[in-house]
This record gives sequence, structure tokens and C-alpha cells, in this order.
Amino acid sequence: MKNTETFSGKKIVICLTIICLIALGFKLYLVDFSIPIHSDALEYALHANAISDGQFLQHPQRHSGWPVLIASFFSLINSENFLDYSNIVRVLSIGVSIVTIPLVYLLGRKFFDKKLSLIAASLFAFEPRLNQISGLGYSEPLFILVIVASFYFILDKNNRYVVIPFILTGVIWWIRPNGFMMLLIISIIYFIYFRNSSHSIRNYLIYIAIVFLIVSPMLIQRYDQFGDPMYNWIAERIWVGEYAMSRSVNIESDTYTASD
Repeated sequence: MKNTETFSGKKIVICLTIICLIALGFKLYLVDFSIPIHSDALEYALHANAISDGQFLQHPQRHSGWPVLIASFFSLINSENFLDYSNIVRVLSIGVSIVTIPLVYLLGRKFFDKKLSLIAASLFAFEPRLNQISGLGYSEPLFILVIVASFYFILDKNNRYVVIPFILTGVIWWIRPNGFMMLLIISIIYFIYFRNSSHSIRNYLIYIAIVFLIVSPMLIQRYDQFGDPMYNWIAERIWVGEYAMSRSVNIESDTYTASD
């Protein structure tokens, strides 16, 4: 216990800064900024470009949370070179993954002492697969960041902050189709911690209403396009044994081009 107390706030900040810088070095080493993004990241970028041009159609496979964030940065530049947009996506993804590291430490402090929390942050920062994904431009880094933030606030057991994880749950749902599962997890934790509160049910219904208010534009748009607010093209084909085909068939319902 004595050794733990020697970790002052200043030393913790220094340690986290060093961890973040080393992790940044790993991430940059694994990224090739000389080639455009491809695969899922390409679809996210094209979707973001369409959003920045005022086209708010929903993608049949993916949600719009990550493209919406990307689009806000695309609108700041005017380039004819798609590589510039590709690198914006990469830099954003890396930046989000770096910001998550201190948050993992703070989440760790809910369970461990300072030293073990630093170890947890280090394990997250140096995990090879996460470092590789962070430079690909996928939605996973943002998804992880918001999930970690949600757990941090719900585990705080503070009535003043309990609405925040529900707001973030709505954001998670915007980012990925399976984000709605976070609503179930947050709800369980809420009732474990606040079941004895005199207004727990009333407050919970308010928080649920906030979640659906946040995701309602997306759900309404998906209903207008696909006839189902929860529609997901891949999930539909998993259940009929056509998942392999779902990864190879071109999507014709939405076409996004770099010139849109």
C-alpha cells in the first residue's frame, strides 16, 4: 500500500503520457500513409463524404456514427486527392485510440490501485491487434472509447452522472449495429447500483427515453429506407446461411463516390 501511495497525481500523468507516446509510436509504425484506405474503412470514408455533401442515407450494413464524425473533419478541407481524406480517417482513428488510454486507467481505478490501473492502461495501449486496427480507419476505436466512457460513468455510482452512460449508449448505437446491446448492460448495472433509490424506475424510464430520442433519427431513416428500423443486411443473411455472400456482393442500394 505504501508503494501505491508514492504514485502522486503528477507521476500518474507522466506515466500515462509516456504510455501514450510509446503507443502512438507503435500505431504510426504500423500505418502506411502512402496508400488510400480500403475495405470497410473505404466505405466509411465514402459514407462520410456523402454526409458532408448533405446526403444522409443510411448504409445497409453499417451505422453512421463514425462517418458523421469523419464528415465534420472532411468539411474542413478541399482536396482532389483521396489520399488526403484517407489519412484524415487514419489520424482520427489513431487519435481516438490514444485518448482511450487514460480513460482505461480511470476505469481501472474503479477496481484496482494506481499501479494495477497503469498496468491495465499499458496492456490496452500495447495490445498488438488494437494498435493495428487503430490505423486502419475502422469504427472500432471510437466504439471502444465510448464503451469505456459509459462504464466509467455508470460505475461512478453518482446520481448526477448516471444520465451520461445512457446518452453514450445512444452514441454507441449510432456507431455500430450491435451497440444496442449496451443498453441492456447499462440497464443491469443501473438497477444493481440504484435499485434502492426512491425514484429508480421513474428515472430509468426517462433515461431510456433519452436513449431512443438520440437514436430516433437513425431508426426513422432506416425504417424509411429498409422498412425496418433495426434492419441490418449482414445479420439478415447470417440467419439464412449466406454470410459469405454478404461479404462479397456489391451493395446497390447506396452508392457513394469520392466525387459525391
